Amino acid sequence: TWLLVLYLRFSLEFGQTYGPLAGIIGILLWAYLSSLALFLGLAFAAQLEGVRAGLPSPVEDR
Repeated sequence: TWLLVLYLRFSLEFGQTYGPLAGIIGILLWAYLSSLALFLGLAFAAQLEGVRAGLPSPVEDR
């Protein structure tokens, strides 16, 4: 954190520092949400295929 404080102290403005960081965070958020949507879509498709094929539901542990 000490190096970050020094960097922020000597940088000209916060936009130069936080602009690229916001871009990186935005890309990471987009990748996370895209992978989550893909995973949920694949899980739904697998369950739908199992129902259409007449496979029994998995037994739940109690």
